[in-house]
Amino acid sequence: MRFAGPKTLVVATILGLSVGLPQIFLATFSVFLNPLINEFGWSRSQVSVLFSVVTVSIAVAAPIFALLIRKFGLRPLLVSSVVFLTASLMFMSWSVSNYTTFLIWVIVIGLLGTGTTTFAYLSVFPSWFSKRLGIALGIAAMGIGLGQMLFPVLSQHFIAEYGWRVAYQLLAVISLVIALPIALFVIRQKTNESDQEDQSTISGAEKFVEPIQIENGSAHYYTNAKFWYLGLGFFIIPMIAAGCTLHAMPIFMEKGISEGEAARIYALGGLSIMVARVVAGFLLDWIGAKAVAVMACIAAMIAPLVLSSAVPAYAVIVGPLLYGLALGIEGDLMPFGIRNAFGTASVPVLYGLFFGVFNCGVVVGPLIMGITYDRTGSYDGALIALSVTALFAIPLFLKGLDSNSNVVNA
Repeated sequence: MRFAGPKTLVVATILGLSVGLPQIFLATFSVFLNPLINEFGWSRSQVSVLFSVVTVSIAVAAPIFALLIRKFGLRPLLVSSVVFLTASLMFMSWSVSNYTTFLIWVIVIGLLGTGTTTFAYLSVFPSWFSKRLGIALGIAAMGIGLGQMLFPVLSQHFIAEYGWRVAYQLLAVISLVIALPIALFVIRQKTNESDQEDQSTISGAEKFVEPIQIENGSAHYYTNAKFWYLGLGFFIIPMIAAGCTLHAMPIFMEKGISEGEAARIYALGGLSIMVARVVAGFLLDWIGAKAVAVMACIAAMIAPLVLSSAVPAYAVIVGPLLYGLALGIEGDLMPFGIRNAFGTASVPVLYGLFFGVFNCGVVVGPLIMGITYDRTGSYDGALIALSVTALFAIPLFLKGLDSNSNVVNA
C-alpha cells in the first residue's frame, strides 16, 4: 500500500532526511576524526580533504540525479540511492586499510548517496503544497537537524563500544531500515495538479531539482553587482560553519572535555539548525531578509571565537548553537533572498548557482582549519580569521538583498 498525504509526507520526510547521507556520514565525520587519525596516523588536513571530497562529490552528482529523476521518476532513484549508501558504507568499513582506499570509498559514497540528500525528498513538496509550502519545507527540514543532533551521539557510543568500523556498519543499517520503506511507499509526486496555486509561493526546494535551467541566461547576472555580493555572502557563512563543525570534536577534547560529553555538545549544532530552519522562515516574512542575514553573520562571527583556546571549556556549548544557527538561517535565506533581490523568475537560475557557491564554502572552511592546525599546532589563527571574515559578510548581504525591479531575468 502506498500513501503520501500531505501530513504523512512531512513526517516521512523528517525521518528520511534524518538518515540521509549528510546526517549519517557528514554530520558524524568529526566524531570519526580522532579514531581514524589514531589508527592510520593521518594528519588533520588529510582528514579534512576527505570531508571536502564528499562535498564536491555531492555537488557533482546532484545535477545528474536531478536529470535522472526527471527521466525515470523519483522513487527508483531514491530507493537505489538508499541501498547504494548502505552498501558503500558497509564495504568501506570492511575494506579500508590506507588513505587511498578510504578516499576512493568517500568518492563512491558521495556520488551514489546523493539521492538521499535534501533536494530529492523536497522535490515533491511543490506538488503537494502551495500557500503553506514554506512552512511545510521548514518543518520537513527539521529532519536535517534531528539527524545532526542524534547521530553524532550514537556514533560516539558505537565507536566506544565496538570501534569505528562497526559504528559505520550500524549507521548504515539504521539508514536502510528507516529510509527504504519511506522511499518505497511514501515519497512520491502528487499526480493531481489542479490544486496548485501561483508558483511564486514555491521556494527553493523545487528550483533546486531543475539544474538544467542554470544554463539558461545565467551570464546575464554576472554583470550585476548584487550577484557577486550575495555569492560571496553565501560562500562565507557555510565556510565558517563547516570549518567549525568538522573540527569541533577535537577542539572540545583539547579543552579537556570527555569524548562522550564532547559528542553531546557537538550534537547541539544539529538542534540549533533544526530550530533555525523553522524560525527563520517566520522571521523572513516578519522582519525581512536583511535583518535575518545580519543575525546569521553575527552568529557566524561569534561562534569561532567561542571555540578558541582563550575561552574556557564551560563556554564552548555556545559554539555549536551559534554556527548551527548561522547555517540553519542560510538554508532559508538563500531562496528567499534571491527572490527578494532578483524576482521570482530568477530563482531557478540563481538558486542553482548559489548552491554551488555554498558547497565551495563547505569545502574551503574545513581545509583552512586543518591546514592551520597542522602548521601551527593550534586552531586559533583560523578561528580568528573566520570570525573577521563574518564581519565582511554583513555589508555584502545588506547590498545584495536590496529589492531590484530592473534586473535582466533569464
